[in-house]
Amino acid sequence: MDPTSTLLHLLIIAALGLEASRSQGAEPSGDELPAGGTSDDGFCDRNLEALTAGPAETLTPPRLRGLWVSTGCEIRPGPEFVTRRYQFINDTHFSALQFYYSDSSCRDAFYGLETRGYLKVEGNSLSPGLLGWKSSAYELFRPPMLLQVTAMPYTESAAKFLQSKVTSFSAECRRRFQSNPLESDWSPGGGPYHLLLYVEYRGRVMRDFDCSRKLGFNLHEMQLVRTELGAERRRRLYLGDLATDFSQRHRHRPSSFQEPLEEATAQDCSNCQLLSRASLRQPPALPWRALMTLSGSPLGEWISVRCESRPQSNYLIRRLRFLPASNSSASSNRWVGEYHHFHDPLCGRPYFSVTAYGWVTAKSRDSLLPATRQFEFRIVGLAITPRDSRSLDQLTAYDGFGCGRRSDWRLNQAQDVTSTNGCDHFRLQVPTTSEQVMMEELLSGGRALLWVGAIPNSLPGGGGGIDNHGVPERHLPTSFQSPLIRCREFETRASFASSASSASAVPHRPPSASSKEDARSEGRSSGGSPLAQRRHRVICWVLAAAMALNSPWY
Repeated sequence: MDPTSTLLHLLIIAALGLEASRSQGAEPSGDELPAGGTSDDGFCDRNLEALTAGPAETLTPPRLRGLWVSTGCEIRPGPEFVTRRYQFINDTHFSALQFYYSDSSCRDAFYGLETRGYLKVEGNSLSPGLLGWKSSAYELFRPPMLLQVTAMPYTESAAKFLQSKVTSFSAECRRRFQSNPLESDWSPGGGPYHLLLYVEYRGRVMRDFDCSRKLGFNLHEMQLVRTELGAERRRRLYLGDLATDFSQRHRHRPSSFQEPLEEATAQDCSNCQLLSRASLRQPPALPWRALMTLSGSPLGEWISVRCESRPQSNYLIRRLRFLPASNSSASSNRWVGEYHHFHDPLCGRPYFSVTAYGWVTAKSRDSLLPATRQFEFRIVGLAITPRDSRSLDQLTAYDGFGCGRRSDWRLNQAQDVTSTNGCDHFRLQVPTTSEQVMMEELLSGGRALLWVGAIPNSLPGGGGGIDNHGVPERHLPTSFQSPLIRCREFETRASFASSASSASAVPHRPPSASSKEDARSEGRSSGGSPLAQRRHRVICWVLAAAMALNSPWY
């Protein structure tokens, strides 16, 4: 064992030993309790300003030529753990590689698919309300014309999985793979096996079969395309979203965007370089991700890392605060969410803002998504702020079942609509309860990401401002929204109260004064005690060091 591995083993044993000693009844002394303040370095406000006023620009028309790759392991509905490598020879012809993995870090390759085809421009024929920004900023294509799809399994179980899916699709597919000696024996590293083939010669179709459907595979994401030049002058490729309901994937037509693909030439993106060198026979193995299962609700303040796209022309920036309950015996923590909506995909033209608050309760670990816990969000209050004349006119003219008082709407002034049970115009109702999933990811630089379950795009009203609003019970997502980055870590009960009061124009129940014993009791019930935070930081430091040193112990 090398010295680096030995050091990391000792650090982990020390961290776990600290936890064991505390669990045997030792109480933290007074000087172990945090003395005050928050680690607020202005990151929240700077990030919000950069997102809304940054130098990013949409390239019109979209420029597709080049090599585009995933920046990390993508968790798609299912769940599926995927990396993508798409190369456009020109603005229509492409070669697409998708690698599927058996783990959420995308280290253990399961099988790969390679696709060749081309796009046919359909024109910007979307209805005016579907994408509310200038039509030259995007391209709308017909479903891509796939000429060839080949598969390669990387493990024995993947070979059996592919063979079962492909041969059970139809009698024709079963006959085809059983009769062809070159493709009847599925084995790891064998093939490639042709799942789809379309050959046309002089207007005559020579070969045409498709046995890939049972894998849930298609490239309908290429029906909606946008390219962006970021602040660092690097291009990004945004493709259409996938159906959050896996069973509707073949019928889904995208109206929002996935997380972007980056240019493979990006110098500061190690995953990009790994994927740029990948091939169907040499799948990439990405670095290990430090995914953490939350013991309770996350604490602190979190903000979007980019302007987020939602179905039906919704673009927004989220800012969430998770605060401890004032009652030491409470099993739920408080939360405040700000959802700033915009007209455009760069989040430069404000539309309206929603501030929601309530209680969040940690439930059991999720059985499908690794390192993920289920949560119940109770939304008890709501306020809306019109940010432009359009939203102001909509609110003052609305005479439906309830959305505050029509005469009280003012530009850039929040109105509490809790008394009218929310706002029917925006399909936001309070009080309401929704179920969600969340997980935390530690970054090597000491920051952390919070992943919240995806908003469904397969149900009516799936693009609302509140996470998972209106989703029937047990319709838990199997993929995630764009991550939030932690921009403030609260360390005392006093700073929770001051931060909560300044977070939103919506009043909420302030925490009552409590003793240190109350604080310790609350920490044991909610998972947010100073001791737990200290232990969490020690373990996170160890994990960060391991990621930086690339030690083989993990």
